Amino acid sequence: MSDTVTPISLFISDVDGTLLTPDKSLTPATIAAVQRLHALGLPFTLVSSRPPQGFAMLIEPLELNAGLKLPLAAFNGGMIIDPQLTCLGIDLLPRECTQETIETMRAQGLEVWLYTETGWYVTEPDGAYVTHEIHAIKAKPITVADFSGLIDKAAKLVGSSKDFAKVVACEQVLAQKLQGKANAHRSQAYYIDVTPLGADKGHAVEKIASICGIPLAEVAVLGDMENDLPMFATAGVAIAMGNATEAVKAKADAVTSDNQHDGFAEAVTSFILPRVRSRPKI
Repeated sequence: MSDTVTPISLFISDVDGTLLTPDKSLTPATIAAVQRLHALGLPFTLVSSRPPQGFAMLIEPLELNAGLKLPLAAFNGGMIIDPQLTCLGIDLLPRECTQETIETMRAQGLEVWLYTETGWYVTEPDGAYVTHEIHAIKAKPITVADFSGLIDKAAKLVGSSKDFAKVVACEQVLAQKLQGKANAHRSQAYYIDVTPLGADKGHAVEKIASICGIPLAEVAVLGDMENDLPMFATAGVAIAMGNATEAVKAKADAVTSDNQHDGFAEAVTSFILPRVRSRPKI
């Protein structure tokens, strides 16, 4: 890292591909690493593309409802929630962006999901990644004939496909079409997320750091995908997972092991703890 003097006073992590293993579980080493952060009194929280209900499985084992009780960011920063999953603020997609995104994703051959503050909606319940998402977030979708009654309530749209090249191509098309109107980033090789303009992980990091009264230069972040790049550009220290894409690694200050070999725990031990000011646990 370029600056070995500035302390780390806030640590923010991505969830899928970073905190969790490929089978969406927390390892003992990961839980122990978070406990060490709590013991030092270091503020720690999560920013994810997940919907709010997707955080429920993480609150208790990581003790996020104790101590500082920091807010978490869902929908890539488009929704801020407390550890009880109560909405503290949410951004919605403009109607025209929602309609244009749905049409574009379908034209590019992707299945489309729509998320609101409280629900996950699909038109194809047997879609390629529906079962995978149910396992990941521990919630089931609501099947609708179409999204017409939800256009004004969309907090996030997801396009998914088993053809990863299609997802990349769709990301490029949407980035052009939605420029200045909404954000389009891949959160997994098989998912592309569209969220409101300004609702990205970089802005989420800014909000959380402001709440904590901590300078951005003293914030460390950890992630693995293109939707993590806005927070890499915002935080003082950016750490990439070993399973991150090459584009993400190129923007990182350091790279840890992958999420099959306790990369989160290694990042905490190697890059976070040496720069933490010890303080009493709150």
